[in-house]
Amino acid sequence: MAEKTQFSYDLNKNIEYIKNALSNCCDLKFRHIKLNNGHGADACAFYIEGMVDNAYVSDNVLRPIMQAAENDRLKKNLIDKIYNELVYVGNVKTETDPNSLIMQVITGSIGILIENESTALAVEAKGYEKRPVEEPTSETVVKGMRAGFVESIRTNTALIRRIVKSPKLKIESLFLGRITNTEINVAYIEGLVMDGLVEEIKKRLKRIDADGILSTGILQEHIEDSVLSVFSLSYSTERPDRACSCLLEGRALILVDNSPFVIIVPVTITHYLQSAEDYSTKYLAASITRLLRLVAINLNLLLPAIYVAIFSFHQEMIPKNLLKTVSEARERLPFPIFFEMLLLESAFDILREAGIRLPRPIGQAVSIVGALVIGQAAVAARLVSPPSIIVVALTAICSFTIPVTEAANTYRV
Repeated sequence: MAEKTQFSYDLNKNIEYIKNALSNCCDLKFRHIKLNNGHGADACAFYIEGMVDNAYVSDNVLRPIMQAAENDRLKKNLIDKIYNELVYVGNVKTETDPNSLIMQVITGSIGILIENESTALAVEAKGYEKRPVEEPTSETVVKGMRAGFVESIRTNTALIRRIVKSPKLKIESLFLGRITNTEINVAYIEGLVMDGLVEEIKKRLKRIDADGILSTGILQEHIEDSVLSVFSLSYSTERPDRACSCLLEGRALILVDNSPFVIIVPVTITHYLQSAEDYSTKYLAASITRLLRLVAINLNLLLPAIYVAIFSFHQEMIPKNLLKTVSEARERLPFPIFFEMLLLESAFDILREAGIRLPRPIGQAVSIVGALVIGQAAVAARLVSPPSIIVVALTAICSFTIPVTEAANTYRV
């Protein structure tokens, strides 16, 4: 049915086309309307149940049209009359292409077809359920905004505009995904954005050829230079204040509908050290905190390797008392130190993954109790040494100081 490019003057043919295009859709609803205007003209409204606000449609679309028909006010120019005088909705479009009307209906509009008219109306009446604005859970701060992005892209753009109240804030829209037709927005501040950045972003987005874009992570993989690189050239945030701070630094945002995260591009490794709370803290304290994060990142990255290298090949670097203590702890252990560290790191990541996937109350108990019980049992069974457990635990704690999730995963790998 996709070959049809314009509506017929026959209402029944238009309805049949809509039914064929949206066949086997139990949530497709039709509402037939009799227009008593002396010409016997009929009309039909159709929409997707659950995507529109039924009360809003009844009060602002159907009731005004039916009351006008009862008062014999629809004698001629039906489309113009409804468009200009009767529909109490801000966003109303005229459509001559059935496929374009169908796309608008499945995204939350109500379509109106009229007998002897080759033009239809698309009335926006979105009313699907959505999560209210809540405090971000993945980027908690002591001092900062308590609002976070949600799954609605229009709510997210409104949160950004509440902070950046300037006409220079530009938000461009495009749709990606052959099947999902997901809305993507690119936000930037005109005059501050890096030269050529927006053009490069749009070029990379337009070359994406995929059935669907379901999350920011999928989009990041498509627009980055190399999917095999461990380090990411972008990162996502759930905080509007952090996103707007990056806008003021000349960066751009990529918003994906149905995702509570916003992609920031481009980024450098120094951004992995920045927390949203740093912007609300005096510069001296924030600088010291970032320095501590830098130390923690290096410990997270190098501490296990340094531990293995020193106690395997460079024992002369260790003070005698410390060497004696570690040697006694490692006496009669079955595994070499390298395998021991690999085993402990793997066990910690397994516990961490299990704690994330389980329900929150159970997950916390599994993570804490599992680490304590398994660690104590492993030491008692002389499978691992206490110094190795200390090194792995310190490495894990250091990984939690990294504010950016993508960076924490990268350094852990």
